[in-house]
Amino acid sequence: MKLRYSILIFFLASSISIIADNTYFVYLHDKCGSPYSLDMPWEFLSERSLLRRERQHIEIDSTDLPVSELYIDSIRSLGARVVHCSKWINGVTIKADTNIIKKIRTLDFIDSVQLTKLSDTVNVVKTIRHKLPANLQSYYGEARQQTEQINLNRLHDRGFRGQGMLIAVVDNGFLNSDHISAFNHARENIVDTCSFVEGVGGIYEACTHGTYVLSVMAAELPEKFIGGAIDAQYALYRTEDDRSESMLEVDNQVAAFERADSIGADIINSSLGYFHFDDTLSNFNYSDLNGRTARNTIASTMAARKGMIVCIAAGNEGNSAWHFIDTPADADSILCVGSVDSLRQHSSFSSYGPSADGRIKPDICTMGEYSCVVSSADFPSRGNGTSFASPLAAAMVACLWSSMKGLSNMQLIELIKQHSSNHDSPNISIGYGIPDAWECYMALHTGAPANFDSGYSPNDTQYFDMLGRQVIKPAQGIYIRIIKGKAEKVIL
Repeated sequence: MKLRYSILIFFLASSISIIADNTYFVYLHDKCGSPYSLDMPWEFLSERSLLRRERQHIEIDSTDLPVSELYIDSIRSLGARVVHCSKWINGVTIKADTNIIKKIRTLDFIDSVQLTKLSDTVNVVKTIRHKLPANLQSYYGEARQQTEQINLNRLHDRGFRGQGMLIAVVDNGFLNSDHISAFNHARENIVDTCSFVEGVGGIYEACTHGTYVLSVMAAELPEKFIGGAIDAQYALYRTEDDRSESMLEVDNQVAAFERADSIGADIINSSLGYFHFDDTLSNFNYSDLNGRTARNTIASTMAARKGMIVCIAAGNEGNSAWHFIDTPADADSILCVGSVDSLRQHSSFSSYGPSADGRIKPDICTMGEYSCVVSSADFPSRGNGTSFASPLAAAMVACLWSSMKGLSNMQLIELIKQHSSNHDSPNISIGYGIPDAWECYMALHTGAPANFDSGYSPNDTQYFDMLGRQVIKPAQGIYIRIIKGKAEKVIL
């Protein structure tokens, strides 16, 4: 589901009915019969994806191999239609009737089959939104407060606006993003698009939530609204089906994460979370939020293991009976992002942690209450939701990483946590607190314009510990060593 949010604009609504089909997820036993080899990864991963792994010393393993085509062909031969293939989960999302499912269950390479979506008729609500008066504030316009709260503007002043970073935005539709003026610059940097939702057209044809989320990062309307990472590249993936709520959307999300990996994305932002469905038998329990149960959670952790930084909205259930974060925000090694207001206080709607296995959640918080976005009608508007806090964090990550290309994803995550407002006493409402992008930058660069790939050459060798803190006299341990602008991991 889209994380529930409030857009402070008047609206009109209308509905239509659409019919969907039965859907299942089939877990496969292995990847036997694959034509691909780990010795030739360029046959199934892009050059950019391989370079990301090489840069962070991440080995290519069996989880990178595509699903066995022999198994897929066998499933298709029984009459099933394959919707998605997941190499990380090693399974396929299919559509089939119960007789076909009975036959599939007898195949010797099948581990299990799970029903993810029943055939039903659902209502789609379309909204028509009306313009709010703009309040112009300097260059950043309406976005100034949320940008300055995390000191992201100071990174922009240094010239770091996400250049060299590829952000995959996994959401619902991106209505009008293909032609409104706010994205004139961003459209030049969109390198991949895909809809993983069947029967709804392209990514730009309906649904505005993705447009709002993308705007926080990529929109550019000088003196009205400036996004947090306007020079980054983007991949836009539609996975949310607003017609219903089912486990199929979880599988859509997994498929998008895997595509993001394959094209070489550095960062994933997804302001989508799931814990209950139209079929209540599929609902997650709080005990399932342990980082290793939900398929989208497993995929989020896998994306982190492949060297990406995954930003996931915590959820907007803080005032509800559920109260806690959603999946995949419970994943390990990611940034689960909650919301604060302009006074740096926890937003009452922002979901609480911890994960079911006791890990601190959310990890960090940015401004998601009365935050500014650009609407699909090309004007700034205000809204509430961790949906808008997460892309702001993703934009910050992009700008920081473009200035610190020698860091691994986990080193950068730890650096961000250590330079957040609540790092000494993280809790279940705001986690490590509000990050300070400038402090992160200064911790590594001590004020120097130190993009490791930009020709910056310190006179002396510099060492940084695994939390990103500069060490004058390194003792025995693991460090990042920088010599003439080149960073490498060393063990002393």
